[in-house]
Amino acid sequence: MKTTHGVIVVLFWLMSITAMQTAAQALPEFPFVTVEVTSERQVQPNQASLSFQLLTFDNQADVASEQLHMSVTTMLEQLTKLGIKTEQITSFEISKRAKRKRDDDYNSLDILGYEVRQAFKLELSELSQYSDIVNILYKAEHVQDIESRFDHSEREQISAELVFDAGKKAKLKAQRLAKGLGVDIESVFAINDSGSFNNALASFAVADRYVQYGSFARKAAPITVFEPQFIEISKTIHVIYKLSI
Repeated sequence: MKTTHGVIVVLFWLMSITAMQTAAQALPEFPFVTVEVTSERQVQPNQASLSFQLLTFDNQADVASEQLHMSVTTMLEQLTKLGIKTEQITSFEISKRAKRKRDDDYNSLDILGYEVRQAFKLELSELSQYSDIVNILYKAEHVQDIESRFDHSEREQISAELVFDAGKKAKLKAQRLAKGLGVDIESVFAINDSGSFNNALASFAVADRYVQYGSFARKAAPITVFEPQFIEISKTIHVIYKLSI
């Protein structure tokens, strides 16, 4: 028993040493500092996408399907009168589901009827028609789950400018950190602007705790049915700087 226990301890020790060596080899062989910087800008949106569903229900499947067809036809006619083109509208596959009674234990019983639904997405390249479209959808029979997402046509250009601004801020931040330690930054070793530096840092065996991820979740585009005065576009970059010792 003692011999076996000793072998296990030695094996565990060897495995631990190997793991530490592997982690150490993943780290760069020079001193470095990582910084995270976010640049953001508020802009007035000029584009929007609306998603919604049409849902009908009847105890006969063919009746529910016919109701859906009539509702879709009416809605499309109203949108066409506003100048909406068919290529602006994306329709998704129609789905049908039987709704059943359930007992106290939630066991399925007799069929109550059939639910038929179809989802749509409408793209607007400008917002002059937004209010009228929303009013039509709210008043239309069988329309539900209306959601709006707003954007700007020059998002790519704005994002590029934000990355440039964030790069300047990152350098200043790294210089302040280095100066506080009595050293200087030498060069950029790695940069990431995708909003997550997890993969890059993993190659250096740096724990996730050194990077804050909470800010990315709250930057997600808001979902609303009201036209906002502005939307916020932001870019977060992470930079690894080599230090000069």
